[in-house]
Order: sequence, then C-alpha cells, then structure tokens
Amino acid sequence: MKAGRKGIALWSIVCLLAFSHPVSAETPSEEQAVRKGPAPAWAQPEKVPPPVDKKERNGSRVWLLQDEQNNAAEQTSYHHYARQFSTKSSVENDSSITILVDPTYQHLVLNKLVIHRDGKEIDRLPDQEIRTLHREEQLDRNMFDGQLSVIMVLNDIRVGDVVEYAFTYEGENPIFGGKFMDSFGTIGDEPVSSLHYRLLWPRDRTLQVRSHNSDLAPTQNTLSDGTTEYRWTASNVRPLIPDDTLPDWYDPWGWVQLSEWKSWSDVARWGAPLYNTSEELPDEIKQEVARIRTLPKPEDQIRAALWYVQDNIRYLGIEIGPNAHKPHALSEIVSRRFGDCKDKAVLLCAMLRDLGFQADPALVTTEGWLKHDNWLPSAWAFNHVVVHLSLDGKTYWLDPTEDNQGGALGDIYFPDYHQALVLRDDTTDLTEIKAGGYDKTVTDVKENYDFPDFSGLVNLSVETVYRGHAADVMRRNLENYSQEEITKNYRSFYGRDHENIQSVEVPEFTDDRSRNIITCREKYVIRDFWKNDDDEDHLKGKVDADIVSQRLSRPESSSREMPYALDYPARVNSVIELSFPRSMNFDSDSETVNDPSFHYSFTATPDGSRLTLRHKYEAKADHVPSYRMSGYLSNLDRAYGSTGYMITVPHSWTKGGTQEESEEVKTPPRSSPAWKTSAVIILAAGAAGLLMGSLFLLLFAVLAFRMHRRAKPVPASPFQPPGNRPPGT
Repeated sequence: MKAGRKGIALWSIVCLLAFSHPVSAETPSEEQAVRKGPAPAWAQPEKVPPPVDKKERNGSRVWLLQDEQNNAAEQTSYHHYARQFSTKSSVENDSSITILVDPTYQHLVLNKLVIHRDGKEIDRLPDQEIRTLHREEQLDRNMFDGQLSVIMVLNDIRVGDVVEYAFTYEGENPIFGGKFMDSFGTIGDEPVSSLHYRLLWPRDRTLQVRSHNSDLAPTQNTLSDGTTEYRWTASNVRPLIPDDTLPDWYDPWGWVQLSEWKSWSDVARWGAPLYNTSEELPDEIKQEVARIRTLPKPEDQIRAALWYVQDNIRYLGIEIGPNAHKPHALSEIVSRRFGDCKDKAVLLCAMLRDLGFQADPALVTTEGWLKHDNWLPSAWAFNHVVVHLSLDGKTYWLDPTEDNQGGALGDIYFPDYHQALVLRDDTTDLTEIKAGGYDKTVTDVKENYDFPDFSGLVNLSVETVYRGHAADVMRRNLENYSQEEITKNYRSFYGRDHENIQSVEVPEFTDDRSRNIITCREKYVIRDFWKNDDDEDHLKGKVDADIVSQRLSRPESSSREMPYALDYPARVNSVIELSFPRSMNFDSDSETVNDPSFHYSFTATPDGSRLTLRHKYEAKADHVPSYRMSGYLSNLDRAYGSTGYMITVPHSWTKGGTQEESEEVKTPPRSSPAWKTSAVIILAAGAAGLLMGSLFLLLFAVLAFRMHRRAKPVPASPFQPPGNRPPGT
C-alpha cells in the first residue's frame, strides 16, 4: 500500500537530482502522459522574488519560490518553483529536474522552464530534451508503483542563475471516488523566500483544514461562481534542522492537511468494499484450509493460517494505479505466490473466515503518525494493511507480511502502531492497538572464559538464547546468511575485543518455532588474551558485555530540543563467567541504575577461582524527553561504565611463576576518580607473614576493575555492521 503523505514536504513531489541515466522506455501511453503546454487558465502564477544575497542564505540550496495551486472541481494541480543556484556545489549537484507521474490516471503538462540570468529571462522549455524512465524508486522495498520519472537535464547552468519551472498534473486516482485530499509543508529543511498555496473549492462541498506545528492561517475569498478561494502565504521561511534519532511518532515539521472526508467511518466504508471478496478460495488454499481445520485448538488454526501466508506468499507489491489501494484477486495472488500487504491481508482474512473466525483487514501507518489523534480523516493517513482478529472476546493483531514469526498466538510480536482503522461497515472510529509480544522479547547471553593457565590462551564458549521477537529477527538472519557467513560474522563479533581468536567449530543453532526460542552455541580459542599494560610488570585483559552496552545508545549531541528514540522493546541479560587455574580473592561489586527510560543492573560475584559478572538491561520507554536528557546521559554513563571489566596480572605469572602469598590484602586507593578499583590475590597455600604479604601486594597484585567510559555505538549483533543502530530502531 502506498504511503499517503503526499505533499507534506514541499519538495516531496519534485526533486532536483544530480544525475540521470539517458535510458528511455517510452510507450504510446507514456507519450500521452507527458506533454509541453500552457498553464491552466485558472492558475495565477506568483512572481519570483529577487535572489538572496550571501549573508541571508542558509547553505547552498535556496528556494526563492514554492507556489502550489489546486482546483478540486477539475482534479488539477499547478506547481510553480524557482531555485537559486548560489554555489558551484549547487550547480554540480542540482542541475537536473525530476518529476514523478503515474500514467495510469495522470497527465503531466510541462508549462515553463526559464533561466533568470543578469536581468534576462532565457526560455529553455521549447528546446529542452525530456527523458522518461521507469525508475521504480521503491524497488528496494520490493514495490513496483509504475510511476514514470520525467527528467530534464539542464544545460549551461551557472553560479548566480535562478531556474524557474512550472508543471500541471491532470487527474486523480479514481480509486478515491473523487474525494479530495492534499497537504503542503510550511516548515521544512531548506529556506524558502516566498511560499504560497492556493485552493479553489466548490461551493457545494465541505472542506476540513488542520494545521500541524504551524500557525499559518489562510485568507478566504468567494469568487463570482461561488467557488471559495483559500490562500496561504509566508515569506522568508527559515529551515528546521531536526535533532538526530527521533521517535517515529514525533513530527517536527510544519504542514497543513486538507481533507474532504468527514469522519473515519467514511474512510472505513470506502475501504471495506475494496477488500470484501465473494471469490471462491483457490483449490490450493482449500486444501490448506482443510488441513488446518484438523488442528484441535482455534489458536493453532489461526497461527497455522498466518504462517502459511507468511511463509508461502512472498512479499512483492505491484502497486500500479488503483492497485496502490486495492488488493488483487485471490486466484492471482495464489497463482503468482507473491503479493503486497493488501494482497497478503485479504488472503489471510479469506482463510480465517473460511475457518469460521472473525477477521478483517485494518489500515495502519508504520510511521507512528496517528499516535495523538492529530490527523484529519483521510485515506492517505495509512501506508500498511494488517489483520484484526476477534476470538473469545479478545483482539489479536496479525501481520502476514512478516516472515519467520514464531510463538503462541497471544505471544506473536506486533509493533505499537498506535491506532488502526478496521475496514468494516460498522466502524465508527480508529481502534487502539495493543502491541503484542513485547514481554516475551528477551536475549540471554552466557559467556564462559576458561583459563587453563596464565599464558594468554583462553577457551571461550558462548550460549545465546533468543526469545520472542529477538528469535523472529534471528530466524530471518539465519535464512538470509550462509553457514560460512554466519561463522565469519560471529567470529568477527568477538574478534573486535580479541584479535587472535579462532573458531573451534561452526555456531550451532536450534530453533523451537512453536515456543519462539532460538539457541546458539559457539566455541572459540583466544590465544592472546593478555596485553601489555602501562606498567611493564603487569599484563591486562578485558571482557565486555557487548549485548548490553550496544543498547545504551547516546545521541549525537547532548543539547537537543526533541525527544530521543530508544530501541524498544529491548530486554537483554549477560552472564560472563571467568574460570582461573587457582583460587583468587576478587572483590564483590555492583551497580544499579534506575532511569525513567531504562533499568540497568550489574553484579560481580567472586567464588574461589571463578568470577561471575551479570548485566541486565531493559528499556522502559521508546524515547527520552528532551527535558530529561541531562539526567538520562548521567545515568547512561553510570551504566555504560560497568559494561567493561579489566583484569591485570603480574607479567611473571605468564611465565609460570608461583603465586603463593598472604591472604590478607587491603583495597588500594582509586587510581583516578573515573575508575573504581579493587584488588585480588591468590589464596595463600603457606603461612607467610604480614610483611611478605604487603610486599606481594606491591609487586604481584592482581587488579580487577570496571572500565568507566562513555557510551558509544557498537554492533547490535554479528549481523549488524559497526556504527549502525540495532534492528527495530
């Protein structure tokens, strides 16, 4: 399903690109879809403002004019822009114009292309070469929308030029039945000298208007034929530079929404018939439904139908014309064995209904736009379709576009999309969504470091248990990577901390999909655990709880005005056990951090020759409010400071020296305020005096301490490239 936020950003319809391929794929329909011609008679083009001098410019990109006009009765829109080329960079990077058009219902008329240079206007449109390409800009998401990219590569553009161009769209998607929807931006990420939006509205129709993050109000004028003219105007619009890593539901941009839909029930009544099918189930589906019907429990039948659609109908969207919002026929979906969210949802609903369950398609947005009930009713508010299921008074949300999901019906992961529009004739409003599977999502890692001696050779065994959505993600990774890639990725993951590490055997995975638990077991040999210390008499080695530290994310800047998004849900536990060749007297240690956005705990527990480090992290919210950033960062540093542990040993131990000294030891002072330090010694085998014990402490002390440090990005898993945020963020 196509995303429906058309026009929210002023530059979302037209992009200035640096490069275009001179490939043409013209057909008769495409030739008819694009032509050169005059602007519509009803349009009133705005005047281009004078160029902006260097002191007033904000960067190299400057919009002098953004002028959009819409005639609702004629289903025609006029778009008029002027851009100043102020630098060599802008000339090199922005000297092409690309306009998108859907030839199944739209015509594009190129009205104007003028270069303003040294007080003169140079008309370039008559001789301008027009190239039409099937760009398929959503191909990376397995979606084909059939749109054409109409490209004009501009010749002879110089620093100081102003490029003015205009075009008209004729026609709207007939799937909406003539209902009007539009939106336009009032604040974006680039400066605009003169901003205009004009709407001609028929007198016998009702329009709803809502501003978002903007106080820009329209003027109204009644024309001689009763048409209402709305005008929004702004001058010298400054750009907005948003903070990094914003929650999906947070919208910092200024924009105005226009809609003819009166209520969400109107949108539901429009959408429901598109998904209601009287088509008989294809034979293949009948056989599958008959098999599923033999399962004893309703929950198992529902899950089996969901898994069938997820596993057997691959995701691929042919979203051309009306099929951007209407699913294909069941027979077509099954014969092709692919479909988009609409296709997979309508197939799953048909199977569940045949099994006797109440299942309906539901429209959602994956971008969190509907979190605050702030949208006007509109079919453009959604970009995804899922399934709403009712069973024994309980509501379940299912997404057939997911793959490799596991777990019981009530535990299947479903994101917090906030609200949905269930496509039923009796729907009156949006329905709140209760996210699913969050409490079941957890990753447990147990690492055992076995030291046969102090030579530097260490046997490392790792057991990782993924539960809930963490298992879903890992199951997809295992499907997409070869055994060789998995082995290399896992070895490289630990190789970041231990350079000379070798795999003893390939990682072993066991998958219990019904319970949604995946267990991974790994074995390695580390041959150089100990590294030279600043003190020539000692060596040092470290262990890190990477599975925890990577969740402790830090924004690019501590000074921010917008909320900071956290990976949520996220619950990880790390147990690191170090086994030494003889008893050692480590100190106990602990840390607990209770932040409103996360909880973290750490304990160091000595037991003779063993030291066990336990770390736990759980996200308690999906974001940190800006006003809490200082406290969050302080707590973050406290937590992160405990995720690394350093151990130092006397250099002589690696050469087989003896370690029989006094049991008594006093904790030495901190070496610096940023390091919490504790001393450990080998339990004595003989009866040495206090003097000898003190001498041993000075010369042969073993130190174990938390490495207090600032949080920084680290890979989320062996499948995540360094520097990227964790999956699901």
